[in-house]
Amino acid sequence: MTLLLFILLLWSGSTCLYYFLIPIAKPLGYYLIPCWILLGLITAAVLFLAFVYFIIWILGFLKPSSKFRGTFANMLCELFIKCSNTHVKVIDLEKKTKDGPVLFVSNHKSMMDPMFIFRYIKGPFCIAAKSTLYDVKPLRPLFKGFNVLSIDREDDRKTVKVILKGIDYMKNGANCIIFPEGGIKTREYEQMVEIKPGCYKLAIKSNAIIQPIVIRGNKDYGKKGLFGRKNVTVKFLDPITPKDYEGLDTREIALKVFDMVNGEIKDEERIYYDPEKKYY
Repeated sequence: MTLLLFILLLWSGSTCLYYFLIPIAKPLGYYLIPCWILLGLITAAVLFLAFVYFIIWILGFLKPSSKFRGTFANMLCELFIKCSNTHVKVIDLEKKTKDGPVLFVSNHKSMMDPMFIFRYIKGPFCIAAKSTLYDVKPLRPLFKGFNVLSIDREDDRKTVKVILKGIDYMKNGANCIIFPEGGIKTREYEQMVEIKPGCYKLAIKSNAIIQPIVIRGNKDYGKKGLFGRKNVTVKFLDPITPKDYEGLDTREIALKVFDMVNGEIKDEERIYYDPEKKYY
């Protein structure tokens, strides 16, 4: 709401500025008011994006444990969700653990999935993402500001270094978001269809609680356009504590989470993991 009010203030201010400062405005009276409103909206949007980019760039210089990073991410995600005409229904939020650190894991079918989770995370955080996103140079400062862990699927050595970095973040109080399928593998199903067990080292090495989440309505998200009405459900499952996964290896933990998430999506034919077929 705070960011939305800020945008409205920029819009009204820019509109008034165009009307009173451009010489052609007054002789033509009120006839060009629609033009000033449109120009004001464009100016406000550009100024707001520049403001957001600047703040995230500043976040890159803060400590990974900075709570402001989480607060700003909450506000930003809430704004984008509202502007994209998305209605999010949250179920069993009371199951979200209040202890930490927490490794949030979820099925992944749309680029908006991180935002659906961010809005419920308080305090410092980090998030794992594929390294190819770093190829887009304008996004690099944003990734640094949001503690994005760049996972290179082609280079195991780099991946180990990144996971160790994430473990260090979590030991210092940051929560982490991962999508253990390793990216958007298919939009045919909302269920998980693949697992990357290595990512669960983040939980084991930092003694973190694993919080499974199920997102529904995300596989068809892109089909409804930017402003089409979208309904998404975010459901929190029972957390898995270090005591619960004590003695399990990463593969066993991954299979446990895989079954928990897929077991909640009851209107699709159940998918079970098969290392040979990937899924069936």
